[in-house]
Amino acid sequence: MSYKLNKTDGELLIELADGQLDVTTTDITLIGRNYKGFGEAFNENLVKMLENFASTGAPSNPLIGQLWYDTSDQRLKLYDGTTFRTSGGPIVSSSRPNMVAGDIWIDNLNNKMYFFDGTDLVLVGPDYDSGQGQTGFEVASVIDISARERVILKIWVGGTLFGIIAKEEFRLSGDNKVPGYPDDPDDSFFPPRQLVLKGFNFVDRSFWYQGTAANARALVDAQGNAKTSANFLPSDANGATTGSISIKNSAGLSVGIGDTEYAALKIVGTTTTLETQQSGTNISLRTRIGNQFTNPVFINSSNGRIGMYNTAPQYTLDLTGDFRTTGNAIIDGDLTVNGNATYLDIATLQVEDKNIELSLSNGSAAGNDSIADGGGLTLKSSDGDKNITWLTSNDAWNFNQDVNLDLDYEFKINNQLVLSRTELGPTVTTANGLSSIGTLTELNVDNVNINGSAITVSTGLTVDATGDVTFSNSRIKDVLDPVDDQDVATKLYVDTQLSLEPVALTLDITGLNTPSEGNPYTDVLAILESISPASRKANNVEARIHCTSYVSSNLAGFDVQGAANKSYISVISDDSSAVSVVQDINFDTVSGTASFTPDRLTMIFRVSGGSWTWISTS
Repeated sequence: MSYKLNKTDGELLIELADGQLDVTTTDITLIGRNYKGFGEAFNENLVKMLENFASTGAPSNPLIGQLWYDTSDQRLKLYDGTTFRTSGGPIVSSSRPNMVAGDIWIDNLNNKMYFFDGTDLVLVGPDYDSGQGQTGFEVASVIDISARERVILKIWVGGTLFGIIAKEEFRLSGDNKVPGYPDDPDDSFFPPRQLVLKGFNFVDRSFWYQGTAANARALVDAQGNAKTSANFLPSDANGATTGSISIKNSAGLSVGIGDTEYAALKIVGTTTTLETQQSGTNISLRTRIGNQFTNPVFINSSNGRIGMYNTAPQYTLDLTGDFRTTGNAIIDGDLTVNGNATYLDIATLQVEDKNIELSLSNGSAAGNDSIADGGGLTLKSSDGDKNITWLTSNDAWNFNQDVNLDLDYEFKINNQLVLSRTELGPTVTTANGLSSIGTLTELNVDNVNINGSAITVSTGLTVDATGDVTFSNSRIKDVLDPVDDQDVATKLYVDTQLSLEPVALTLDITGLNTPSEGNPYTDVLAILESISPASRKANNVEARIHCTSYVSSNLAGFDVQGAANKSYISVISDDSSAVSVVQDINFDTVSGTASFTPDRLTMIFRVSGGSWTWISTS
């Protein structure tokens, strides 16, 4: 009798014949009555349902409500009678799918997301589609140059950054800059940084608001004060201001009558300049004294002269009155002093002429030696004048103070060095009465040069001393190897000679047995290495060792046990019984016969490759 298999809603799915398998009605195998070997198909059905038909392709015979795990998308999907749609996640498609309340649809054609509330399809965002480009507001956080996080609101139109709204002013630099936002053209740093001001910052600085704003009828300053037209100076009438006026261009300020410009205060290069604009016109700086005007400075442009308190200057600079300067005065021409006396109250007097002439009468006539006698220079001092004086009596310049030359200067006679800070000149050959000199850094005596700690001799050096030559705690270094019997030997020479000397030893080898008791050359080699290391000997140097062994010697007639005297003491054991134990042993004198007959051997070793090598035993 066949099976009638119904779906959950009562609809007949299939009438399954006995003994048959159905693999086309559904995605699991339907097993008829009395089908032999049903176990495999039954278990495979369980496996498929456990896997939710996991595959890259959708099941071919799905039922409404059937689950399928899409291994390509790694999503669990539900068959709704038409198609498999994602279960527990948004539906991604380029066209609107069939939706139930709570479904989310991602339009992958226009990059938009919607949700369905059961009645309306509601757009979640964005407001623009992929073809329009990013448009609208974006909240973002940026890090300013002080490492502070700032929250800004970006405004986009068609994928292009339009502006930024910020609640405070800050700067951005490096990788923290906002892409699409311009650098500050007035920034003194390089590379320039971005400047975000408080309020609305447009990317395109040529942007205009269209329409009329309430405050557009006045200018508003930083304190919020509105300035109307009554607060500004007119250009076609007289005006007054209680504030200062700043002209921020090099043309500056000009003054004239009508359209004729007479004077201008301007910047030429970086120089502030007051200049006349009409040829032949003068400039006067006037002050009022009482009811009268006076001209402290008057510039006559026709002859290029400047008068100070003088409106008719006769010289390039013509001053009526006294003159004083607290700074330097430089006169490139001649200086004529018409007064009776010249006083110089200065710290330094400099004269360009390289020769100062003294003792001239009537400006140019020179007197004889009697007139020049006593002439010179006097430096006045309350502690006594300092004089350089010419005296005819000794026909020489005379100093009443010491003479001190600066470093690296010398005394010369006939342009020949006589004395410098460090040496006598080569023309000085005799020093009568010289008894001592200070510390010398170098001394040359014939072929011997002494410089510091070095004595250099161009020929052989003979030390002819009547007594011993003593070196106090010092070494004689860099000596050649000796040749004659009385030559000094170096350490290297002695070490080399010692390394070539053969080694001769006598050694008791009693008790040595490696490699054999009769020929323990390995043990002897170890002793030889400890006494005379091979590293201190040259290759092929030999060691000849005379060895004695008393292995064959005998002792007879010594009764050691009989000579032992023991004393005992009673102690209590663990079981409380008394036990007698040895307390002390003393030995009496033991006598007997000793026979010592040594065996004698000669072993030869040789240094090879820095190690001792056994050669022979005889």
